[in-house]
Formats: sequence, C-alpha cells, structure tokens
Amino acid sequence: MPGDPLPYAGPDSFTFVRVVIRDETGLHGEGFTGRFLAQEVAHFLNNSVAEAFSAGAPCDPTALMRRFNPRNMTGVVVSALSALEIAFTDLEAKRQGVSVARLLGGARTAAPVHVTCGFPALETDALVATCASEVAAGAQGVKVLIAAKGRPVTEDVARLRAVREAIGSAELIADANCG
Repeated sequence: MPGDPLPYAGPDSFTFVRVVIRDETGLHGEGFTGRFLAQEVAHFLNNSVAEAFSAGAPCDPTALMRRFNPRNMTGVVVSALSALEIAFTDLEAKRQGVSVARLLGGARTAAPVHVTCGFPALETDALVATCASEVAAGAQGVKVLIAAKGRPVTEDVARLRAVREAIGSAELIADANCG
C-alpha cells in the first residue's frame, strides 16, 4: 500500500513471502512466512529449492531441511522451508477435501499464545503497560526485544524486571535479535 515501508526495512516491514505450489492435477497449496529477510527467503526458494526439485529431489520439506540445513540453524532456510511445508500441507488438505485443521487432527478450542509486544521504541512505562495488558487479555506470556542499539544492558535488565513485576508468573521471553 502507499506509504508502506520498503520490502525489508527493519521492525516495521510488512513484507511476507507467499509460496504457491501446484500439482499435476491443477490443485494448488499456499504457504507463507514472515518478514524476516523476505528477499533472501524468496531468492532461496526460487533458486536453490526450485533447482533441487528440477533435479528430481523429493518434494519433502524434511529431506530438504536435512540437505540445506544440516546444522539445524534458524534463519532464511528454515523460514523458506516452513513456508513450503505449509503449502504442501494446504495442498494435501485440498487433495483429501478437508480443512488444514482437520488434516492436522481437528480444531482446538484454545491454544497458548505468546505476544511480541515489548518493542524497543516503547518507553519503560508504556512497555510495562502493554505487556500487562496482553497478559490480562489472556496471553500466556510476552516477548520483549532487548539489545537495542545504544541501550545499555543495565537499562534492559531494569525494563525486564519491571515487566516481570507487572505480569506476575506469566512467561517472559527476552529476544536480543543477535544483539
């Protein structure tokens, strides 16, 4: 949309990668993955994965994971192959004429949720209020991003302590984004 950030412009990006696969009968499955290095994920899918398929590799995300990610790292490969696996799952559900939820064992009435709401741009009071609000609304826990450029570790520790006090025994996840 007009005014959206660039394809990968940091924490405010809205770019996602959509994968569409088609079988020989014309059915298609769709998958997607988040904004983490979207251009690199798309490049990997359009080149390495497409090349593997054209060379006769099985259309098996687990086998592809062993081939392209033998050290079990996270990142571009995992994001790409998760989108591909979602597309395969969607395709299989369509082949069977059932919903993806049914294919995976049926709908659940509830699922534990953790909310990423602790953004570095929030001042401590707003961070605490936001995290407490999410837990009060039913989130099992919250994730707070730490190690923002220019913020000292002592400030991150103080922010995390304030959030802990506000959310009680709910789960608190700290994500340093490789910082």
